[in-house]
Amino acid sequence: MVNSINETTGKNIDAEEMYLMVISFINEGKICLQDVNVAGLYQDMEALLMEYMPQIYCDRTVETLSSIKQTQACTISLLSNTGFIKGATLRKVLKSLNLNQYFDFQLYSDEAGLSKPNKSFFQLMLNEVAAIKDIPLNQIIHIGDNPRADIWGADRIGINSLLINSNNTSILTLKPDAAQYIFTA
Repeated sequence: MVNSINETTGKNIDAEEMYLMVISFINEGKICLQDVNVAGLYQDMEALLMEYMPQIYCDRTVETLSSIKQTQACTISLLSNTGFIKGATLRKVLKSLNLNQYFDFQLYSDEAGLSKPNKSFFQLMLNEVAAIKDIPLNQIIHIGDNPRADIWGADRIGINSLLINSNNTSILTLKPDAAQYIFTA
């Protein structure tokens, strides 16, 4: 529900608000939300995430990112809708997985107060890209797994897009053409 709200409004409902919604729902509204230690709850959730670190989905991900990163004409960035996990935590995860080194910048919806497919969120990304390199829009590709947030959002601002994972297309399909694109996800 929250994902749909964020995609529809282009704004971002914070993780703490989502936690309180879930707690209220599972307690049928019979809990005093002021008694919930939301900060402590988030710290516990983050500790669990760091203890049970996400797995890199493909054994060639690091090789692919490294290959793209070595191409001087490319940048790689993250443009991500956050949900229960905040951008600050995602940065810790990427650092722990030694993946942060491949990204020129990272933009997260909870930090920007915007969510994909909001044109303003994509514009923030384009501004960051422009600060690094002067790249025509037709040479930027946004890669994502959500047809509405990623593909429709990218198309609306005039950049290329590629739907992966949900249609059994892997990011590896881009590797031979990596030199011609600036990558965002």
